[in-house]
Amino acid sequence: MIHHSDAPEGFTPVTQGVPGSDKPVLAIRIAECGSRRFEMLTACYHADRKFSQWRTIGNDAVTDSGLDVHAWRYDPVLEIAR
Repeated sequence: MIHHSDAPEGFTPVTQGVPGSDKPVLAIRIAECGSRRFEMLTACYHADRKFSQWRTIGNDAVTDSGLDVHAWRYDPVLEIAR
């Protein structure tokens, strides 16, 4: 079983903090299929939302397509693309 404190190096577990609101980040979530441990996606955290604060770049709830975000990290490429 993967615990929330278990995150790949360079990633911040959501239990230890979240990114600034509306900033795109590389996010990982626990994979639902057994062949891999994590799935990676680009997401934003919206602190002002009451529900589903983690959103995809297309503004859908991350949980619409799988589990919630487990950990995240800033990526300079995403900052340039903004």
